[in-house]
Amino acid sequence: MKPLRLTLILFIFTFTLQAQNYFNTESDTIAIAEVVIKAQRNAVKINGDKTLLNLQNSSIFGTKLIDALPVVPGIQIDRINKSLTFENKNIQLFVDGRQIMIPSESVYTYIQSIPTATIKQIEFNAHPGAKYDAGSQSAVVSITTKKSLDNHINFNPYYNYTKYKYYNDNYGGSLFGNWKKIDFSLSYDDYFEKIFNDKVSKDIYYNNGSVDYSRNDTSHEIGTGKYQNINSTIGYKTTYNDFIFSYLRTADDPIKSNSYQTTDFIQDNVIQQFETENKGQQTNNCNSYTAAYTHRLDTLGMALQVFYDHTDIKYRNNVNQTYWGFEKDSVNIQKIGTDTHLNTFKVDFNNHEDAIYYLEFGFKYSWTENNFRNLFSSINDYQFSVDENILGTYFSIKRDWENFNATIGIRGENNSLKGNYSNNLNDEVQSVNCDNFRFFPNIFIEYLWKKNSISLISDSKIQRPSYGQYNPLEIINDPYSISRGNPSILSASVYNYSLKYIFNKRFSFSTFFSNVDDQVGNVVISNENNISITEPVNLDYSRYYGINTGGSFKLVRWWSVSYWAQISNFDKKGTLPDRIFRISVKNSYNASINQKLTLPHDYMVNFNAFISGNGSWGGVYNQDNAWGEVSVSGRKEFFSKKLSVEIFANDILNTNSKLSAHYQDSFYSTQFTNHYTGRCFGIGISFNFNKDIEKVELDTDTEEKNRIN
Repeated sequence: MKPLRLTLILFIFTFTLQAQNYFNTESDTIAIAEVVIKAQRNAVKINGDKTLLNLQNSSIFGTKLIDALPVVPGIQIDRINKSLTFENKNIQLFVDGRQIMIPSESVYTYIQSIPTATIKQIEFNAHPGAKYDAGSQSAVVSITTKKSLDNHINFNPYYNYTKYKYYNDNYGGSLFGNWKKIDFSLSYDDYFEKIFNDKVSKDIYYNNGSVDYSRNDTSHEIGTGKYQNINSTIGYKTTYNDFIFSYLRTADDPIKSNSYQTTDFIQDNVIQQFETENKGQQTNNCNSYTAAYTHRLDTLGMALQVFYDHTDIKYRNNVNQTYWGFEKDSVNIQKIGTDTHLNTFKVDFNNHEDAIYYLEFGFKYSWTENNFRNLFSSINDYQFSVDENILGTYFSIKRDWENFNATIGIRGENNSLKGNYSNNLNDEVQSVNCDNFRFFPNIFIEYLWKKNSISLISDSKIQRPSYGQYNPLEIINDPYSISRGNPSILSASVYNYSLKYIFNKRFSFSTFFSNVDDQVGNVVISNENNISITEPVNLDYSRYYGINTGGSFKLVRWWSVSYWAQISNFDKKGTLPDRIFRISVKNSYNASINQKLTLPHDYMVNFNAFISGNGSWGGVYNQDNAWGEVSVSGRKEFFSKKLSVEIFANDILNTNSKLSAHYQDSFYSTQFTNHYTGRCFGIGISFNFNKDIEKVELDTDTEEKNRIN
């Protein structure tokens, strides 16, 4: 409870000071220690449908974009686990309209590589409209960069070192420039980490209401990984036409893990033990090529855009498992490969925003080929291929009145998925067929007065299973547990509703409700010969509801504060042939606070804290412990704010290193505790050569890339 007490103290202290002077946001000039500080209007603006962060005065935020984001209410940065969320949702990242196709766990590292001086504005949208894929459940974060000087080149290198039990390092740089009408950019990011995960778990299996057997597991895992991001863009821009070509490469090469697990198997009061050693190596390479053409029909913003993207993803996983004891000594060697080819073609049109009715419409067609196969295995020989085609169309209309505005959109998507599984050892053949067409309406209605507003948001989405969740291949975790996919799994339908009140464009208060039909969750479905089988199933329903609040303000001219807090409840029910299970959680809570001090002589200090408790983990598990993080960093800038040196301490109280959760029904119960990397200290150095920069705008959203595995 230490992080909870500290977070509450920070909140109370913040609001006590807030009462003194938080409405004074006008530009002013004061003298402190003979240094003149010019205070700016609040950089954060909260609207009914999105939150805006203005970085025109980027010097007050430091050199790295990751340091600027905490001032946005709803942003939660977990610096230990390198994760970034907005309003408890993963982030779908766009830079100048081009989606950065990296997994959610890599968004943190990618944003860390972007220099703040290149950014003009960022939009945060937790409820993206009809223009975006219905299959994406993430919040949309859109970054708009600045305009570069003509015939100018800019370069930004950086290096970060973090020490805890092991160490991480991260280095890279960004090169931007302009020559006549051509804009170009190149960024490189290299990240190395060494981590550990200690896990203790207890599983109990029941038979007719009595304990059949149980198992107690203790494991220790050490993993090392090297991650690389390369992003290059070149664009040609005239008054009415834009051409842009881009190449993105993300690579995990390689990720190595070594784990050792001991298991006590207990049945009929007899304890027997076996051991498992697991050595694995993964590589995951993604190469994406994009091209876009934008034709502006007038100077007021009416435009037609044509976009094409081709992505190749190559995944390899080598596993070497050795078992000892309990009459099951064996060696399991598997080499699994996945090759994916994804193509996306998209056309968008919009009229100018000054029109009485602002219109957006377009279509998107994507086709994907995905192949899972054994490269080598001592226990199976299989192939699983998936071909999927998605055709989506959308239409959106917006009208603004003096004190009222409304946006109504509808998206239709036709999905055709066909898969084939063949096992060459027993001639087993299975097929997957999924053909459906659905409409997804979106409504946003807002009433405004002075700087306040109240809005109603309603949208609908679809949660499509990943391709791996369709794959019926049985993966042996150890001699007594198996995981497999489910070819009969269905897509889930999601309906979201939110009522939001905004005060002074800086404080928000919301209530929300979500209903999910056929949500996918992984559960133990059977226990044959003391071997448990886990596979994804569709739940009957999942319902979420709660309230949240957020805000951004200045205590004094040099002290800015942002906060976010949410309390929610959820109820889930699932039906299997042999049982009904239900998961309910009351008063799940999440809170975060950021305080930024901009001091004389180019010093900056940041305090961050967040806490989460009584929530859900992995879809069906109930979180047992409260966990959070308290971090502090100090930064000094030199040479007219070109050189930045930062020292930081993350997870000072070492409370972000443990996660406990449990699940129970009439057939099976489990409780586990994971121990992760905790408290760490580090230093970062960056040099900023940049001037003002802006790139050609490009727009795409390809949700299918997130569903490959």
